[in-house]
Amino acid sequence: MPKATFLQLPDDKRTRIVQAALVEFSDHSYDVASISRLVSTLGIAKGSIYQYFGDKLELFTWLLEEAGRRKIAAISPDSLATSGDVFARLRAMYGAGLEFWRAQPRWASLGLRVLEPSREPRLDALRQRYAAGAHAFVRGLLAEAQGMEQIRTDMDLDAAAHLVTAMLSVGMRDAFLARVGLAPGTLPDRPLDVSDEDLQVVIDAAMDLLEGGLRR
Repeated sequence: MPKATFLQLPDDKRTRIVQAALVEFSDHSYDVASISRLVSTLGIAKGSIYQYFGDKLELFTWLLEEAGRRKIAAISPDSLATSGDVFARLRAMYGAGLEFWRAQPRWASLGLRVLEPSREPRLDALRQRYAAGAHAFVRGLLAEAQGMEQIRTDMDLDAAAHLVTAMLSVGMRDAFLARVGLAPGTLPDRPLDVSDEDLQVVIDAAMDLLEGGLRR
């Protein structure tokens, strides 16, 4: 959690710090991201950051939480439906996630940084927790679909969950970038001026592949 001094900052100053930190941690992996470079960008003393956050990991963790809050706010309740056809649910949830990436690419990309290996043991534990949570969610969804006889029963759920999770995160993002003429891993500085049609093409391709492989 940030310190009270951060929460009590004037809105404009707090926004400036958040935006600079967002750029630093979305442009670089956690290990490469630098508090020294961040304070240089802000034009403040290095000790100032530690008046707001205990350390680098605390700042990064708060940014991840903020990215999650922004994504949830951007996704309609219908996209979080807990029943119905598994492919319709996946389409709605990950389609909404891709729309979030189109609208707020830096915040969306930050969420993928936590999945990268790190030399920081505490971050590695956080990464494993995030990855385990995503895997457990998708595995649970597939297990439920098997019970409803919506998908095949002759497959390993753990392997399928890992593959689906990867395909519908980094894989879908890079397919979307390629669709609009950008190299995989490109990080735009502003919302992408991309049509709904282009967005839908990528979502349809992903869902067609999943249905072809999983549908009972």
